[in-house]
Amino acid sequence: LVKNMASSTRRRHAPNGDPSQQEEDDTSKGHSLSRQKTILFVAFAACVVVSTMYFLKSSTPIGIGTDEVTLINNTEVVQQIGVEAKSSGVESIRNAQKSLAEMSADNVKESANGKPSGTKPKEVLLSQGRSVQASVPGNLAHPNVVTSEKIDDWLKDRWQAAQDMSGTPITGTHWLEVDLEMAAHVSRVVIDWEVARASKFRIEGRLSRDEEWSEIANSGTAQTVTDDPVVAKVPKDQASKHVVQVLQVTDASSTAVVRKTPVPEFKDLKGCEPDVTAVRYIRLQVTELATQWGVSVWRLQVFGAPLDNCLIRPMPPQPSWLSASGAAGGAAPKAR
Repeated sequence: LVKNMASSTRRRHAPNGDPSQQEEDDTSKGHSLSRQKTILFVAFAACVVVSTMYFLKSSTPIGIGTDEVTLINNTEVVQQIGVEAKSSGVESIRNAQKSLAEMSADNVKESANGKPSGTKPKEVLLSQGRSVQASVPGNLAHPNVVTSEKIDDWLKDRWQAAQDMSGTPITGTHWLEVDLEMAAHVSRVVIDWEVARASKFRIEGRLSRDEEWSEIANSGTAQTVTDDPVVAKVPKDQASKHVVQVLQVTDASSTAVVRKTPVPEFKDLKGCEPDVTAVRYIRLQVTELATQWGVSVWRLQVFGAPLDNCLIRPMPPQPSWLSASGAAGGAAPKAR
């Protein structure tokens, strides 16, 4: 400023038309403008920095929506992970994001291990058309008929552990075993008995033939239903020859661990890692008869969710009534 004043004074007292004096004045004026621009730029930059820091401290963090973090009295309530912490700037935000990321990673890991990842898998009919073995051939149809929906012929569409057409029971306990040809989590079993049914029985499962059977349900929890979608298709006079029972299976897969020892039957399937609750074989084990006749079964249906990458054979075709109702067994069962 002093230099500018001095320059102005010299211009007033200097003779008109002095070229050297005019050049000095122009140079001084240029330097002054340059300094002013520098000061303004520095001030603007400082304002930008201060505004940015205030925004980062007070605004909702990127990556966590307003429905996930609520600012109340300077407290961040991270709702999705149930963590409440005093505001500590960017550090608390990073901790919340890290926790959410870890939860997501755990879900991905569980899914890769053949376990449900948050949502319950859709229930499908696992046993449709699968092969069946039995304790005895019986006097009527081959055991394979119990995984079919064909129930039109009283003699050809059911299996019976009887010695003759009078229904004389074959001595001993009897069973039916279905090979699902996949690793799966079973959710329910439907048994369509003929009038010659069992009063006591259990449902067992195992993943390999090298393993012992484990009980997953029994007759004590069986519920008799009257609205079975398959029986609903037969004439009323034939429907009286069916006693349909449903057994729910408790889903423990969410807390199950992956098997440490590979299962020989699934070792060649890449990405198949069944947990300890997964099964391949399902067995209906009859322990007590309800009538004087040998036990007889029209259908043995197994419902549940197959594990990813654990199919030995492709999934069986699904019946139209299952996809239409959205649940196995159609509408909610009605007890007799």
